[in-house]
Amino acid sequence: MEDEPRLPPELERAIFELVAISWPVFIPNLLLVASRVRYWVHPLLHRTLTINAPTIPGLPPSSVATFTHIQQTHPELLRGVKNLMILHLDTIETDTILSACPNVQNLYILLPGRPAVQRRTALDAMPLRHLYCELDDIGIVSNKDIFSSTLFGGLTHLELYDIEDEEEYWTGLAALPRLTHLAFDTFATYLAARYKEVLERKKDLKALIVLRRPSARHAQITVEDKRFVMMPLENYTRDWQCGVLYGDDFWARADKFIAGRIAGLPPPDAQYPFYLSEDGSADPLPSPTFDRSNLRFI
Repeated sequence: MEDEPRLPPELERAIFELVAISWPVFIPNLLLVASRVRYWVHPLLHRTLTINAPTIPGLPPSSVATFTHIQQTHPELLRGVKNLMILHLDTIETDTILSACPNVQNLYILLPGRPAVQRRTALDAMPLRHLYCELDDIGIVSNKDIFSSTLFGGLTHLELYDIEDEEEYWTGLAALPRLTHLAFDTFATYLAARYKEVLERKKDLKALIVLRRPSARHAQITVEDKRFVMMPLENYTRDWQCGVLYGDDFWARADKFIAGRIAGLPPPDAQYPFYLSEDGSADPLPSPTFDRSNLRFI
């Protein structure tokens, strides 16, 4: 027989919900505390869906079948999805999932070779704050007014898998009203001038990050701005999930590194104040573009 709660039910519920939202890794354990706690916390179990992707401990495995089951039995739970990862699905499945999860704030989408069809309508309605994508995957197929869509208006963090050297592209990025963190997966020395241009135009940008493959060496990009960071990242999906669960992702590591740099902490060598290794230390060895289509999950 369960013990009666010692706190007022409203306060007790607020406490458990706060724990579940702040540390989702503990939700499976919270479900076992008591039936009332399960009732409060169970809807929060599906705040994060990782469709067609391996998951780290603490995130429930999910698939198209999982999504379909939730949609058929408790469709209201999908309105509570805040973090969504979709990998390698066909167009119909992707559009169905996006349409059923209108309140997503953090979207990671990778659909190589699968053009977007009727996808923008669902995306424009989302209160997106973090977006990880290739522009083709979200229905952006032209450089004309490339970032004028409403789906970019609320973004604070944007990682782009593709990159263009067109004036409209960089002008549009610099004009995004709430953007504070920007990352690219493409390593290209000829784009150094574009990186500088964005940093000069957008003074409220806190970090511009170029992600790269950890092992290869390449010529150094020099951007004389403390907000510019190059960082190796081998396991993209795992990093995103660690960010959701623990707040420990490449954004957080870059913020810490930049804060130290601004405070005058090492590395003191002016030849490489722009690089960050996966463990957070200085790393002077940038590299070519990492191929996201060959994702590895450790």
